[in-house]
Amino acid sequence: MFRAPLFSHKVRATDFLVVKHVSKGESKWYVRGIQYQYLVGQTYPLQEVPAPHSRKVTTTIKHRLQVAAYRLMNRNQYHLLQMGKLARLFPEYSDLQIRQRLKEFCEYQRKGLGAGYWRPKHNMPIPEEENLRKMLTPEMLCVFESMRVGQQQLHDAGKLGEEEEDNDEGGESKLSIEELLAPWNLTRNFINATQGKAMLKLYGEGDPTGKGDGFSFVRVSMKDIFLRAGESVQEKLAEIEARPKSAHRYNVAEQQQIYKEEIMRIWKTQFAELASPQPPPTLQREAYKDANVVVPEINDMFGDSAYGQDVSAVTPSRMVPGSAMD
Repeated sequence: MFRAPLFSHKVRATDFLVVKHVSKGESKWYVRGIQYQYLVGQTYPLQEVPAPHSRKVTTTIKHRLQVAAYRLMNRNQYHLLQMGKLARLFPEYSDLQIRQRLKEFCEYQRKGLGAGYWRPKHNMPIPEEENLRKMLTPEMLCVFESMRVGQQQLHDAGKLGEEEEDNDEGGESKLSIEELLAPWNLTRNFINATQGKAMLKLYGEGDPTGKGDGFSFVRVSMKDIFLRAGESVQEKLAEIEARPKSAHRYNVAEQQQIYKEEIMRIWKTQFAELASPQPPPTLQREAYKDANVVVPEINDMFGDSAYGQDVSAVTPSRMVPGSAMD
């Protein structure tokens, strides 16, 4: 579903992993050694996240309810379904919406055996579990949930996001930055750019690092002059006008060359940052900026504070042989 660069780093002898396990109100702590350490860079999508109200989203919603209904029927000896059980699985939908979906592949039993229940239509038998898994794959659910997260973020920001289906460059320029950064826009922009159908802004708004180490997947018009980072339109136009009359004006080939140079510049910056064994200088300053965070003394890390209420102290028997704490 996505790709990302992976950077291997040497594990320091002082590093270890502490795992907290809570069971029946009792907390236990376990120490684990770290054998390998990798740093993952910016992720690049391989699959497009569908926009809200798109056909893919409608199909996923339909299949989610259908698969859940079929599995509930399989648990019943007579393949009957009580709508209340299905409604509890989908609290975001009203009873009317669920009934409308059920009518597509089920029929309501009004009398006789199973009265008041739903059962599959005679011409639509319950599919096998293998076929149910094909109807609703993990990848389909991942992109669907990613869409829902983006939709909720727009809702929280007070953005309606009614223009997400507008794919033309003129319509996209009217969107706010929150809508431009929606997952269905970013994934579509990146995939189109890799196919040569679009160009990305590369820097500025949309850069996940906020300091020029990542790529912005916000789309820019292929008809406009592509500018380097820090370059203004006026400066570029003045530079073009100052060229000799015998020299060619700004063309597509020059624009593509600048575009590729910016891609390599950002990638080299990201590579150097993530491959460096030294942590960023800002990481240590921001680690404990929350005033409510209390950092215990290193000598008290597993000392008296480990014997609080419902807390079991770390004992050597719980440590992994060969760990950093042995």
